Amino acid sequence: MTKVSLILPTKNVENNIEDLLSSAYHQDFLGEIETIILDSSNVKTPEIAKRFPVEFIRVEEDNYNLGTGLSVPVILHLRLDETRRY
Repeated sequence: MTKVSLILPTKNVENNIEDLLSSAYHQDFLGEIETIILDSSNVKTPEIAKRFPVEFIRVEEDNYNLGTGLSVPVILHLRLDETRRY
């Protein structure tokens, strides 16, 4: 089965996150969708995102910046690849 991973760095996106996740999970896709959200919000983003089957990782606001948002997904991907057998 095909698996797609969505890695979403987010911060204060409560106005858009529900539409984004709803759209992602209502695709005509027969495989598995894995969603990892890296969030540094102080608003409703976590509450809304947790309505969906996502892995939610809280990133402290002091540690969140564009570099963190881009590098953490790479680290997660590398760690996940270590556990896969080819």
